[in-house]
Amino acid sequence: MRPNISITLTTPHVTIERYSELTGLSIDTINDMLADGRLIRHRLRKDKNAKK
Repeated sequence: MRPNISITLTTPHVTIERYSELTGLSIDTINDMLADGRLIRHRLRKDKNAKK
């Protein structure tokens, strides 16, 4: 059984690269977590607002 891990960031949106810097996780691990649903992805429009 996997332990539940909670990561809290002070910014609402960060790039995968910045998330990697903040958490210490590799980009490959983050991409795997996005692919299997352990992380939620919010894509941003060009004006930096979240898509609805």
